Amino acid sequence: MRRSGKHDGSSTTCKWLTEALTRMTKDSVQVYLNEIGRYPLLNKAQEVALGTQVQAWIAIRGQDRDTYTRAELQIERAGIRAREKFINCNLRLVVNIARRYITQAKTLEFMDLVQEGNIGLARAVEKFDPTRGYAMSTYAYWWIRQAIQRALQTSDSSIRLPTSVHESIFTIKKASERLSHQLGREPTIKEVATEIGLNEGQVCDLLNAPKATTSLDLKCGEDDSGFSIIETIVDYRSSNTVEDAEDKINNEILYSAIDEYLDKTTRLVIIERNKGLPTTWKDLSEMTGLSKSKLQAMEKSGMKRCALMIFMKKKLSF
Repeated sequence: MRRSGKHDGSSTTCKWLTEALTRMTKDSVQVYLNEIGRYPLLNKAQEVALGTQVQAWIAIRGQDRDTYTRAELQIERAGIRAREKFINCNLRLVVNIARRYITQAKTLEFMDLVQEGNIGLARAVEKFDPTRGYAMSTYAYWWIRQAIQRALQTSDSSIRLPTSVHESIFTIKKASERLSHQLGREPTIKEVATEIGLNEGQVCDLLNAPKATTSLDLKCGEDDSGFSIIETIVDYRSSNTVEDAEDKINNEILYSAIDEYLDKTTRLVIIERNKGLPTTWKDLSEMTGLSKSKLQAMEKSGMKRCALMIFMKKKLSF
């Protein structure tokens, strides 16, 4: 199999790359923790006030905005601001809960757990009834935990998007919130795209990106006769790999995807199994402490992930 020079029999280079990636991930987590640390914890009175504003907004949210009175527009603006503040001031709760599930996460990283927990938190903020008398942390705990547990249950069959795509989606959501405050209404796709310097198609693709992770088996043609996405990745151990790859995908792109999108263990498995003299499964088991069946599953899911990421990168045209 044709490979870029940095992979030619060099497990040392691979080790250096994985260590660098680990440092980058730790730095990203610390930046996030520093960012959410800026938001103060709320007291009971503040929770009641924010919860009341959010519920007042939700009560009118299903109405036609064109019929809003001035008072209802003010309720909407106040509700959106209250929701954002309520979420931001409880992000540390999500981190604390997510930490308890790190050892259970086989394919999800810590920040993936946090992101799922944040979705649960947002749901809790909108469901929180300030008249019931309980603390937000008590109520939100169930929603956050449920969101994380569901993510863990489905993670083995799903494929994670790269951090860059998650960051772009986060940028879109922050821009949308910012424009909501400025305009007093939900912004259009065009307005969000202009705000962050993308075109409307790119914004739509990013917002739909999480849905694409379930589409590896969909046919690329207009009917069922076409190739599926994963079938466009060649059997990289076949005797005519180079020739086949020239028709379907450049192996240099594939190895670039392996470096960029896979965790260090999966990357190690794929590279060691597909170099000139493949490392045996037994040796890999001793190196990683994982069973042969687990390593084989990681190799298969890693190649599927690369297929999807290459597909998404071409689609988004970044």
